[in-house]
Amino acid sequence: MQSTTIGSNQAGQRLDKFLHKFLPNAGSGFLYKMLRKKNITLNGRKAEGSELLKEGDSVSFFFSQETFEKFTGRAVLPEISGHSPKTNLSGEEGHSTKPEAAGKNRHSAKPEAAGKNKLSAKPEAAGKNKLSAEPEAAGKNNLSAKTEAAGKNKLSAEPEAAGKNNLSAKTEAAGRRGLSVNTEFTGKKRTSLPEYEKAYRLLKGIQVIYEDEHFLFLSKPAGILSQKAKPADCSLNEWMIGYLLEKNPSLAEELITFRPSICNRLDRNTSGIVLCGKSLAGLQFLNRYIKERNLGKFYHTICLGELREADRIQGYLTKDEKSNKVQVYTLPKTVIRQDAPEQNQATAENHAMVQNQTTAQNNESEKDGALRQMPFSRQDYIETGYVPLGCKHGYTYLEVELITGKTHQIRAHLAGLGHPLLGDFKYGEEKINRRIRQQYHLSHQLLHAYRILFPEILSGVGASLSRREFIAPEPEAFVKIKRALGL
Repeated sequence: MQSTTIGSNQAGQRLDKFLHKFLPNAGSGFLYKMLRKKNITLNGRKAEGSELLKEGDSVSFFFSQETFEKFTGRAVLPEISGHSPKTNLSGEEGHSTKPEAAGKNRHSAKPEAAGKNKLSAKPEAAGKNKLSAEPEAAGKNNLSAKTEAAGKNKLSAEPEAAGKNNLSAKTEAAGRRGLSVNTEFTGKKRTSLPEYEKAYRLLKGIQVIYEDEHFLFLSKPAGILSQKAKPADCSLNEWMIGYLLEKNPSLAEELITFRPSICNRLDRNTSGIVLCGKSLAGLQFLNRYIKERNLGKFYHTICLGELREADRIQGYLTKDEKSNKVQVYTLPKTVIRQDAPEQNQATAENHAMVQNQTTAQNNESEKDGALRQMPFSRQDYIETGYVPLGCKHGYTYLEVELITGKTHQIRAHLAGLGHPLLGDFKYGEEKINRRIRQQYHLSHQLLHAYRILFPEILSGVGASLSRREFIAPEPEAFVKIKRALGL
């Protein structure tokens, strides 16, 4: 039998949803069959799957070890430092609850009776046990002849062989405390523990700005992905989990059903602050506040041309998935309602309909092979604010407020106004960017997520963030270019 205790990050969801996460290789039919036959129980009782889990609930699995490993996609390691291979997922020893079943178990139901061999239930039963209780019988079992040197378990017979195990020393240490974190995540769509550890070792320059029980705010350098683009990538998301595992190895067990995650994604070559949720409550809070646009998100950049007055611009954009490039249409000032900003999105949609008709007519009149305008059939409303912080020699140092958050919004919106970002080869001036790259070795857009401002929060997990501002200082390269341009 294996069992797990529901924690705060698993509570509040249906049992069947939890089971799909916990047993990712099992189909729905199998899970409901196991519930009907009481091979899966909730708090020791038969369950239907629709029950809402509460913190402290116990879910038990009356499977063989082979079946459990097959459907979890995790290889449960054998005995470590005296703990049973059937150690459950809540950190407690998971011996069978049926005494009569002990004889059928190859492992000991009574550790004190194990004698010299920890796997034998009783000395007199050694003949019936496939693993002999006598040292001289070691050659008859599957263990190495150097069993004693290996600590009499199924791990490598020699200490140096431990390096062949994919788990880090810290993860193994967690396993010795009776946790089932001594597993490798081999199931579908799972990331292995060594991959998190690898990202934590390889990705450099990431700084922790703020951390508490629910939240982790990081400063990401340019050049690092926020999330994976393909399976082989190392991203900030993996680094973040590796960082948390470094501090608390027992978190590995919880990764089976809950993984901390970043909440706001920056482009690979955009640096700055990234918000992460460490707990389910923290993730839900941040995602809700970002979706409802309750946070102030401010970026620093240097753009071409001189902008001397603050402004707030609205429009809409469409994205070409093939080229990963967006096109922006900025609303004329004559149609923007400063006194009723909620009406601006409807106005943008009306203008999009007009633009669609114009685009269609232009496309019909163009010759085959000519460059056609991007259709505006799937537009996203965007809104951007900016305040000049310095203006000199044909450049402007800006603080930009990202009011809506769409792909390449700041880069494309400012480029649409005739003020592309310095270093932005996708939307900017190639000739100027080549000169800047040669002078300052800048090969990407100069854009930095500088600060996040939280509103007043009276209660709940976010109360500790109420009216607080978090700042990611500008990178050294940004400051160097800013000073060189006299800004």
